[in-house]
Amino acid sequence: MEEWAETHVPAHDLEDQEKEIVAALHQAANQAIPKVGTSVFTHKNGWFYNDRVRELKHRLIVLKKKLKQHFSPSLLETFRAAHRTQNLSHHRELSIHTAIALPSDLDVPFTLHEIKKVIKTSKDTAPGIDKISCSMLNHLGDHALMQITNLFTASLTSGRLPSQWKEANIHPIPKNTTPPSYRPISLLSCLSKTMERAILARLKHKVPHPDKNIFAYCKGLGTKDNLAAIHSTLDGKDGHVCKIVSNHRQSPLGDSLRRILDNPQPPHRRDLPWHHEIHQSVTSFNLLPALLSRGIDAPHHGYAEPNPWEPPLATFLINSLPRPKKNCSPGDLQSLRETISSFENDRDTTVIYTDGSVDPESGRAGGAFLCNDYVQASRLSNDSSILQAELFAIRSALTYALFCTKSTVCIFTDSLSAIHTLQNCAHLDNVYLATSTLFKLQQLTQQGKTVRIMWIPSHVGLEGNDRVDKSSLHQTHLQPIKPSISQIKNRAKITAKQITLIQHQVWVQAGSPSATWYKTVTEYETITIPRSMSRKDAVIIHRLRLGYPCSWEIDERVPKECNYCQTVVSHPLTHYLLDCQALYHIRHHNFSDVANRETTQRSTVAATYARIILDSEESFKTISAAPPPR
Repeated sequence: MEEWAETHVPAHDLEDQEKEIVAALHQAANQAIPKVGTSVFTHKNGWFYNDRVRELKHRLIVLKKKLKQHFSPSLLETFRAAHRTQNLSHHRELSIHTAIALPSDLDVPFTLHEIKKVIKTSKDTAPGIDKISCSMLNHLGDHALMQITNLFTASLTSGRLPSQWKEANIHPIPKNTTPPSYRPISLLSCLSKTMERAILARLKHKVPHPDKNIFAYCKGLGTKDNLAAIHSTLDGKDGHVCKIVSNHRQSPLGDSLRRILDNPQPPHRRDLPWHHEIHQSVTSFNLLPALLSRGIDAPHHGYAEPNPWEPPLATFLINSLPRPKKNCSPGDLQSLRETISSFENDRDTTVIYTDGSVDPESGRAGGAFLCNDYVQASRLSNDSSILQAELFAIRSALTYALFCTKSTVCIFTDSLSAIHTLQNCAHLDNVYLATSTLFKLQQLTQQGKTVRIMWIPSHVGLEGNDRVDKSSLHQTHLQPIKPSISQIKNRAKITAKQITLIQHQVWVQAGSPSATWYKTVTEYETITIPRSMSRKDAVIIHRLRLGYPCSWEIDERVPKECNYCQTVVSHPLTHYLLDCQALYHIRHHNFSDVANRETTQRSTVAATYARIILDSEESFKTISAAPPPR
């Protein structure tokens, strides 16, 4: 694909240009991934292409032939009505051409850097009619991506899209209904969706933030935020949502909540009921010190977000190893050392190693950087995250580079998360720390210096990285770092889990049957259900772990017959585990002779047996074939 892109001359027509790129992608894909067999042909619309549709299509073809032989205005109107053709009105078309003719600073040509940022990398999606997927675009080189960039620019300049981008494959998604019905979805071209994301990035940069009372179609806001604003208004405090306490935008609610949190006396339940609940939750979760010390996490006052089409502030290199670190050979690491040595031996390059560390036991955190033999380390606030320590170290290194005379700055870091944070323009957490680091990059760019930030693996014998790693925690000079939103959330989750565990143990001591069952089966151990497991088996696991009663057992409170042995029972799950014939061949004799025991003892024995079944793969297969009652 790269060889084709280097010598290819794009066509003047937009349609031909799009067809040439699609054909080249298909040819490259066929060479890279050869087909091993032919697939059985099925009609592309087979889910609805029945005899009736075939007959109606035949009638339309006959009508089209008659219209060509004997023109008739009434026949033409009938044919158009059958096809449901709708053209743009003259006024609509005129307004579109007028909008295209208006000058705008967003009409600059697309750049290669801009297209690389908007190509979807997280998860592949189904392709459209052209059969070009996002994963194919991810594996293209710079020359091939430049051809696609030129196609997008030609489409933007002409104000129209290739016709194939307007076509879609309609696929049915079955609904769980009787009789069966379908929910159709339209699969569009991944090329058109990539260009759409590029234009969306420009519009987001141009359009200001919506009003604080708008919650629809806003990323990160939803129904809960809307309800919180309504509760606040009912309390007589006009404003936004509670999380504004930890956000960087000013709002009346944020100010009122901060005043309430600063006040040692909580608000009265009768006067401010919603604020009282917020204060009580924050206090019980021990989040008050973190929220008060955080304040407003505003962006750096000197940082200006660059335009999406502008080149990046630094060159980020994250593929320093050809494969994962654990699979690398000594030759791969030696090649990396030679690459680093070439930077160190360059007389016009300032090489800086950075590292941030956090002691998991004491919570001590620190960041440091190393340039030649000069080491600068700083102690950070306790319980700072590793990401914060790494960003602080990079920011300190960039500050040091401002006073260096060499034209190139190369920073080595072992934190991929810090590099991804600096590559992202929109920051919802660690806002000041990230934007102040980007501001240092802008200052270096204004000085005419070239900055490279390269990821290197840790603990593989790189001398510079090992030296700075030992220095990051051995300093006493404290640099305060505001706690991040993710840290506050994690702290709240841990505290909530501890409170829930204590409350559950109280219920166990009080003799609650459901609490006793859950403790016996799970011992408060969490499980992770794999995605490959069917929903039926996942429901069985939750049924045995929770031990909840059947719906008829709660509503009717009368005995019913077992589905497997027709025995009339009052406690179906206990009977299923201890007495039912469906599990007779796998039931151990220790769990068989419990018929004359009390109900509480039988429930405890049944819970113990449920834990054994969940731990045994063979027993679970039997349970899956004969699931417990629900």
